[in-house]
Amino acid sequence: MIVIGLDLSLTSTGAVVLGPGEEQGDFCTEESLVIKSKYKGEARLEHLREQIMVLVSLNQPDLIVIEGYAFGRPNAMAPIAELGGVVKHSLYINGWPFILVPPTRVKKFACGKGNAKKDEVRLGVYKRWGFEAKTNDEVDAYALARVGLAYLGVDDDLIKPQIEVVKDLKKSA
Repeated sequence: MIVIGLDLSLTSTGAVVLGPGEEQGDFCTEESLVIKSKYKGEARLEHLREQIMVLVSLNQPDLIVIEGYAFGRPNAMAPIAELGGVVKHSLYINGWPFILVPPTRVKKFACGKGNAKKDEVRLGVYKRWGFEAKTNDEVDAYALARVGLAYLGVDDDLIKPQIEVVKDLKKSA
């Protein structure tokens, strides 16, 4: 089972690929990276979309989990929505399964509360799964990938807030 978590951003998109570990029920980080582009405008959208699709094609995931839009940041909404639109469209036309997870649900899954700050999410991810990264984008992408494993039912070692997040996601699917 392979899951990719994507924390989409025009400046630095976090991406994490989780795959099967050595022991039954164990998962390991196959890849953790930040995807960037030096281009502007539509060229940037295409460059980011292309890099994401290469990552997806190389890893052949069972599910891609994308962080939903942060509606509390209206000035950033249009560019992020454009990137989200081109990425989701590419995944859709290529038949890749994906789900969207609202930012509050990612935080709740990672550290038990939906209004957690970035450093609380980072700490929660480290304490629960031992994952460290240089950027918050990668930490969020890791949490998204873990949501995907739980959503698929292959990670059942969940605490109450995580169970609630998965149940909510399945209800809205």
